[in-house]
Amino acid sequence: MGWESGLTTNTLLCIDDPATSLLRHQWDRYLIAGAFTALVDLFGIHLLENFVLPCDGISISEIVRSSHFAIDKTVAFVIANALSYWINSRWVFDQGRQNVLNILAAVMI
Repeated sequence: MGWESGLTTNTLLCIDDPATSLLRHQWDRYLIAGAFTALVDLFGIHLLENFVLPCDGISISEIVRSSHFAIDKTVAFVIANALSYWINSRWVFDQGRQNVLNILAAVMI
């Protein structure tokens, strides 16, 4: 009895399939892009609330403070999401499958 009698191969564990490899590659890039845009959002809100429309450290009413924060967060969110769209369309996913109008129509629905 040799080594061959107890060994079996499982083809499900093999990641040589090109589709699986592409999916793994896109998943890794998607995670990196998502982490980067989350940092851009956090850094953007920090810059905006400290230098553009201050929300902390100055004597202003709570109504003004909360409206400043809402404006700062909205601007940071829009910038981060625009960057996320650009990174994902250029670096993460294959280009040419969707155009901007189709994506905007899907988002508006």
